[in-house]
Amino acid sequence: MGNSELSRPWSQPEPRSATQGHADVTSLYNECNEAQQERRTKAFNDARRFIDNAVPQGVKTPVSTSFKNRNLPQKFKDSRVDLEVKAGIAFIP
Repeated sequence: MGNSELSRPWSQPEPRSATQGHADVTSLYNECNEAQQERRTKAFNDARRFIDNAVPQGVKTPVSTSFKNRNLPQKFKDSRVDLEVKAGIAFIP
């Protein structure tokens, strides 16, 4: 994604659902070009798995984690997907 970062910020009074979290991840994946998607497929899948594993109790803040494909060539080592929850609870059923 070069120097630009794609993100999906959100703020809402009730906890973010796992379904909404998955929609955010899918939306970000779809914004990537084909090469970016290929480099980050494992990272996006790991982010989805993180969301799935949070159900049913959700995750409580603070959460900040990065997902990477550690098998990428050195020039792509910064290709990652970051997941942050800064306040409240997220990824409930």
